[in-house]
Amino acid sequence: MMGGFENPIFLGLVLLALPALYFGLNSDERFKTIVSTTKFLTISLLIAAAASPFIQADQTVMEEPEITLLTDQSTSAELLEKPEFDFGNLKVDRKIIASGNNSDLKQGMLRNLEANKPYLLISDLQSSSNLEEISRKFREKNSTLNAYKSSTKQDSSVVLNGPSSTVPGAENSFRINVQSTSDIPDPEVTVDGEKVKIDKVSDGTWRFSERFQKEGQHAIKASIDTNDYFDQNNQYYKTVDVREKPEILLVGERASLGNELEQFYDVTYRDSIPEDLSDYYTVISKNPFSDADVADYLVEGNGLVYTGEPKERNVLPNRPIDRKDQSKGAKIMLAIDISQSTGESGSVKKSKQIAYSLVEKMGYNNQVGAVAYNQESYLITDPKPLSRNRNNLKQKISQLETNGNSFHHAGLQGAEQSLDNTGNIILITDGKISRYGQRINTESRSRSIAANLDVQLLTVGVGEDKNEDFLQELARLGNGDYLDGDDSGRLSFRFGAGGTGGSSERIVVVDKSHFITENLEADTSISGFQPVEEKISADLLVTSNTGKPYLTTWRYGLGRVASFTGGTEDLSQLLTFDPKIATRTVSWTVGDPQRKNDKWIQISDSRKGEKVEIRASYPVDGLNRQSGNLYTAELEPEETGFRSFAETTYGYNYNTEIQNIGYSNNLEDLVESTGGKVYSPDQTGEIKQDIKNFSEKKVTKRKSVADYFIIAALLVFLSEVGYRKIRGKK
Repeated sequence: MMGGFENPIFLGLVLLALPALYFGLNSDERFKTIVSTTKFLTISLLIAAAASPFIQADQTVMEEPEITLLTDQSTSAELLEKPEFDFGNLKVDRKIIASGNNSDLKQGMLRNLEANKPYLLISDLQSSSNLEEISRKFREKNSTLNAYKSSTKQDSSVVLNGPSSTVPGAENSFRINVQSTSDIPDPEVTVDGEKVKIDKVSDGTWRFSERFQKEGQHAIKASIDTNDYFDQNNQYYKTVDVREKPEILLVGERASLGNELEQFYDVTYRDSIPEDLSDYYTVISKNPFSDADVADYLVEGNGLVYTGEPKERNVLPNRPIDRKDQSKGAKIMLAIDISQSTGESGSVKKSKQIAYSLVEKMGYNNQVGAVAYNQESYLITDPKPLSRNRNNLKQKISQLETNGNSFHHAGLQGAEQSLDNTGNIILITDGKISRYGQRINTESRSRSIAANLDVQLLTVGVGEDKNEDFLQELARLGNGDYLDGDDSGRLSFRFGAGGTGGSSERIVVVDKSHFITENLEADTSISGFQPVEEKISADLLVTSNTGKPYLTTWRYGLGRVASFTGGTEDLSQLLTFDPKIATRTVSWTVGDPQRKNDKWIQISDSRKGEKVEIRASYPVDGLNRQSGNLYTAELEPEETGFRSFAETTYGYNYNTEIQNIGYSNNLEDLVESTGGKVYSPDQTGEIKQDIKNFSEKKVTKRKSVADYFIIAALLVFLSEVGYRKIRGKK
């Protein structure tokens, strides 16, 4: 309890009253003293009353208990067992935040958000919109988001991903993903009706490769055998169009590279690049050329593979450097997550092992430093050559201890400050974001820093439950690569510090996420590595085991460019032992092998809820002419499966709404970040009590005590009057 005066200036009048008291005294000293004192007290009490004195007290006010139910009525939420709530006398306000095949939960929740209210969410949280802002908005409104998590009906879904077009004889990789609300069933895959063998990659993920020898369309079906709630998401249909060999141009001698490519392409040989390249899907050049020869051709969406001597060309993804520069090594800062989240999951131990191993294995000419981070960044050492700093850095990394939250932006900032705008950052973390981290927006701040780095950012994901999507996005924004913790050893090859170019060295795939290198393990040795470095936005895919670039790619306009910088111009060593890297590289630069045909029809596989788009270069019944030789139409089939139009087959699949099923892994984190709880079906009583507790609010009230001062002043005044009467004074 506290007190005070609303108008304290009036208290100053007490001091002004003192002279009046002094001059009002009479000659009788005793009488004078008593009367002066009573006058002083009377005036003081009146002035105090005029200053509006008050006392403060906290009181508990019980508002009418009320809860708002945010109900998700989208199709995927049909899998949730419907609750039957009995909230007694609680006031219940029911709001629908999604329905049918629309799962824009973000707009549904924000549209119904009000200040100082408790909410109960009944949803699987499988949203078509990003929910990143939700927790912040609830905190700003001083509202809590709770969730009711019931059991779910049995359901599983399957989806198939892979190329939609290819050429005869080329290897194509496909991936199958299965989700389930219980045990994950094994899928079955058929190609043109024939069952094929698939390999399990991880829980819920399988893959297989296929070479199509015949031109034309091929039908691939992935299915799961299960009796569940939705039957339409138990099959997935995909078509692959195998087209005639595209024309490509090879500049230089035919040799073994030409022989290999003739299996898949119609190859034309020239000694130099001609003026007219319009017939060719890609150019493979062993000989030097000028930017003017190919720049316009690439901008239009065509391809280029260069195997010749390195030249400074704007269109190439790398640049030549002095061989002395190649031996200087790289400048690297390790950013090691030591937060509590990594410690609890065991990821911090893995992070330390990865950092320790990198320092131990990287070439001695690399300049390597490190920071550790949780809420803050702690400098371990600035970048120094490993030739004199290796043991010291290893020892300091091994002594790191776990503590705090994961503020990934702090780790990036700390590492960047030690690099002076040159070098590489290797972020080693599980990528998880704590509730505190969400509160201070470490995710968006990390993205912003990554997008504005002048150095290259590489991310390494550690732990079983890492935030892989976030780490991949950071690497993309930072013009770098993402590696799983198990593949982090590839970084020691990438930063091997170079050496002379004449010796033979093994090549290593350092980026497995690219179409060219996906699921590939290089298994050959190459000699004669050229002194080059990749440009800032290029993708370094393959290096020597000491880090010399071998295969680098990038996009130039709409075109695709790849550069080999080792071995012979004919790639003879590569073709002898590992031809897939060469053939996939050419296939990637070719792109869509139908785009230059005079007569074509395109129908992409589609899904329910989407229009099937049909495009053709010639008149077809049912199509409307748009411009020139372009004819289009849109269809909306009634049934899923393999459908046909104008003798062209396409796959029509179930709606995306029922692909991601069951409760989202983000449900608990989102709810807890707003201060809410996740309730189970047996906690209805606890929900009611928590809502009542939320409705009890402490308020601070003021009570005026001016009347007491006035009464006291009156009593003092009357006492003075009585005293005067007794003394016979007026």
